[in-house]
Amino acid sequence: MERDSGWLALIPVFFLILVFFYPLFRISIDAFFVDTLPTLATFPRILAELSIRRALAFTLTQAAISTVFSIIVGFPLGFIFSRYLFPGKYLLKALLLLPFMTPPTIVVLGFILLYGPKGMFSSFIPQLKILSEGFYSIMAAHVFYNAPLAAYYVFSTLKRLGPEMEEASDSLGASPYMKFLKIFLPHSLPGLLSSSILIFLYC
Repeated sequence: MERDSGWLALIPVFFLILVFFYPLFRISIDAFFVDTLPTLATFPRILAELSIRRALAFTLTQAAISTVFSIIVGFPLGFIFSRYLFPGKYLLKALLLLPFMTPPTIVVLGFILLYGPKGMFSSFIPQLKILSEGFYSIMAAHVFYNAPLAAYYVFSTLKRLGPEMEEASDSLGASPYMKFLKIFLPHSLPGLLSSSILIFLYC
């Protein structure tokens, strides 16, 4: 006789409620209610504190800069993987998934070993030490994690672009620069926009 084990499914549900939904609910109550009355007076009081404003400014600044550099690194990768065939392409494309599977502790340790005071790369180029210190280390870690995300979004967007437009532009004598500017760049904008929003939220 089989036993009903459906109650086991309640364990992850209870855990999710306990560690995610309940704290979110409590934060919402504390933010929008004072003495059981709805109010927005909490926010001006919080933003009046200098430390809060500095933390908010730092968070938004580093998120914006991280997003820009992630796109700068990720867009060319996505474009190259979508338009060109070269040896090792599929291996390199698979390696782009590595940041998503790497624990943050390992990433931090890797940056220290490579770019720290006695790092493998910083021993030859001392200027690279900044990648393991303060603000620059945050930027480098964010780009490491998020540039592959931008690359995959651009790749998936451009792969849906058929060869007809490129063939038509070739027949009209368009240069590679004009094809990139008039065809590939506009069609990659949805992927760039989607990845930019996600990267900014992640940061």
